[in-house]
Amino acid sequence: EIGEAHKRMHQLTKHLLELMMANRNISPLEYDQFANALEQMRLEIAALKNELEYLLNNRDSLTGAITRVSMLPILREQQELAKRQNQPCCIAMVDLDLFKNVNDRYGHSAGDLVLTTVARYLIENLRPYDKVFRYGGEEFLLVISNATQEMMIAVSERILANFEKESAGSV
Repeated sequence: EIGEAHKRMHQLTKHLLELMMANRNISPLEYDQFANALEQMRLEIAALKNELEYLLNNRDSLTGAITRVSMLPILREQQELAKRQNQPCCIAMVDLDLFKNVNDRYGHSAGDLVLTTVARYLIENLRPYDKVFRYGGEEFLLVISNATQEMMIAVSERILANFEKESAGSV
């Protein structure tokens, strides 16, 4: 949206400059359109700034998963949805077995790559409104909204099977 607002600003600025170069008056309507577009651009920039600040404060800088600090308010929200709207919610813990061996054998940069790959895979293979938290070093917590236990098991098995296939092909 910021790109569209920017494009609109260029169009209106060009129009006003063309009027000025032709020694024509700028009408109050044309000026208002420019002022409105400028305000829209400012709003889009402010929205982007707020979104970036939110991401910086609530996302793990390495993996992009939601931080553990931000987890409790989101879990409370899910609990209220489950109580008030009878909306089921499932939680699953993902722990990377033998992760310490990766760090010990290949170094921490390789371990970081594993963590970022797993987190990105989890985020991309869940619904946009499901949540992936970095719970600990190599642990992630998944919150799957509006899902029964059977659905959660199916999602977990699908994610694990597909991840094993993809990672086997890249080794």
